[in-house]
Parts: sequence; C-alpha cells; structure tokens
Amino acid sequence: MDDKKQTEKTEAVHNDNAEKKAAVGDAARGARPEDFRGPLAWMCQNHVAANLFMLLFIVGGLICVPYLKQELMPNVETERIMVSASYPGSSPEEVEEGIVVAIEEAVRGITGVKKVTSRAGEGSGQVMLELLDSADVMRTRNEI
Repeated sequence: MDDKKQTEKTEAVHNDNAEKKAAVGDAARGARPEDFRGPLAWMCQNHVAANLFMLLFIVGGLICVPYLKQELMPNVETERIMVSASYPGSSPEEVEEGIVVAIEEAVRGITGVKKVTSRAGEGSGQVMLELLDSADVMRTRNEI
C-alpha cells in the first residue's frame, strides 16, 4: 500500500510540474535554438561564422575609411539672379526710393526666392535674389 501511495504522490508532483511548465513558456521549457528560425537563430547556432562576419564588416569599414570624402566647407553653389537698373545723375537715396524699393516689392511674391538683398549707389541700384535649391531657375527668371 505504501508503494501505491508513493506512486500517486509522484504522479501528482509530475502533473503539477507539467502545468507550471506549460504556463511559463517556450524559453523556460528548454526550447532548442533549432526550434527557432531566422538570421539571429542562425548566428546563435554558428558562433564562429557570426564572429567572422563581424570581423569582415570591421575590416571592410576600415579599408573604406580613407576613400570617404569629407569636407568642412563643401562648395555649394546657390543660384542667384541680379537685377540692376541705372538712374543717371541721381543720389543713392533717390535710387533706393525710385528703383530698389519698387524692384524689391515686385520680386517678394515670386515663388522660389529665398533671400533678397539690395544695394543703391549714385546713379544705379542692384537687387540680388538668392533662389531656393528646389526652385526652377528659368521659370523664376521669366517671372522677374
């Protein structure tokens, strides 16, 4: 009889353990790496190959470093349009009021203009338009 009780007790313990294992999940139940698929699982199974790939990427990066072009101040050319007008015999104030301000007001509404700068001198004035990188230069020139 003691053997029968002992057997029943052992079966009860085994049943409790099985229920706990089912509740915990695959990782706690001792799932093997072969049960999983994908590159990470492959790397886990093939340690040497994973390290060789890492070494290959590091060496490749070190070989490519001297060929990378790096500039502190790259040459970036912006498109500019200059509008100049002459007003012979006039002072800089007259040029500014009569020509430069009128040109500035006319070009401010044009799409593609990033910055407007102007300069007035004796007998002439200039307005410099700096265009956006995405602006169509020919269309903007035609609008001016």
